[in-house]
Amino acid sequence: MDSKGKINYIVVFSIVFAIIGFISGYFFTFFPGSNFILLFLGFFVGIVLGFFVSWFINLRDIDKEKRKYKI
Repeated sequence: MDSKGKINYIVVFSIVFAIIGFISGYFFTFFPGSNFILLFLGFFVGIVLGFFVSWFINLRDIDKEKRKYKI
């Protein structure tokens, strides 16, 4: 959480997708080291997805403030 008490979605999604990628790397071993490649791919997918989710939530909060003050 940051100073405003909001969840940092980039960190949460990157950790979750990295864990999912690491676990799926053990089930889909196409070649040696593919589990680490899936780990890093999951990490970067989590960063991108977390960025878009936090951006969308930030836009939603801005719209709430606009409606609140009738800007």
